[in-house]
Amino acid sequence: MAEDAVKVVQAFEKNHQGGEIRASAEGTFLPIKEIDAKLEPRVRASWRWHIVYLRAFIDREMFKTRGKLEGQALQAAFRELTVIYHAEHAHSMPIRPPELDVVPISGPASTGP
Repeated sequence: MAEDAVKVVQAFEKNHQGGEIRASAEGTFLPIKEIDAKLEPRVRASWRWHIVYLRAFIDREMFKTRGKLEGQALQAAFRELTVIYHAEHAHSMPIRPPELDVVPISGPASTGP
């Protein structure tokens, strides 16, 4: 499991090339979900693991939106990071993850992290 986690973290760097989110970002989230399912509840609940999980989730969502900061799923993930970072009262990025104005979309509801 540790080897899989190392490969995923290395893939994070490949997901972002020249300001673009690459298709590899979509494939990075699946191994994270598989690792997450095998973790002990104590580890799964840790803030360190949750940051890794959210990074893979955010990369996947950013790929889906073609790099645009939009959607309820991204909004929820950024809010979680803000809480983990204790940055609720921080004045701006990069201290705090972005706050998104979400416009509801029609169709199936988007799933959050």
